[in-house]
This record gives sequence, C-alpha cells and structure tokens, in this order.
Amino acid sequence: MSIMGTVGYIIYEVIKRRSNKIIYKQENESIFRMLEYPIVFMLIFFGMMVPSFTYAAFSSLFGKQEYVVADKKNRNKK
Repeated sequence: MSIMGTVGYIIYEVIKRRSNKIIYKQENESIFRMLEYPIVFMLIFFGMMVPSFTYAAFSSLFGKQEYVVADKKNRNKK
C-alpha cells in the first residue's frame, strides 16, 4: 500500500507540475520538493512500525504472549 501510495503521489506531482506550467504559467519548485513527502513518510513509517514489529517478533519468539479475557457478565440473570 505504501509503494502504490508513493507511485500515486509521484504521478500526481508530475501532472501538477505540467499543469502549473501550461495553465497557470508558474515556475515549478525544485524537484527535491516532490521527493520530500515520500522520504519523510517512509522515515516516520519505519520509525513507528519497526519497534512494534520487533517487539511482536521477540515476544512471540520467547512465548511471552498472554491474553487475559474479561469474565462475561450475564445480563439475563434475575
């Protein structure tokens, strides 16, 4: 999903840059501004996901997964 999102973003930027020149007669910003979003997004994505993946992998490896289920309350009790 992130790969297709990045591809879609790049296609959007290419179309936006072309229409800026043709329709609005404006000069485009640097090409590096186009790459800024995917680079920052990937850094944030990996910064948030890698610790979660690492913790999940090691907790399942060492068998420390415990799930506590709450007791069911019977509402029909009189």
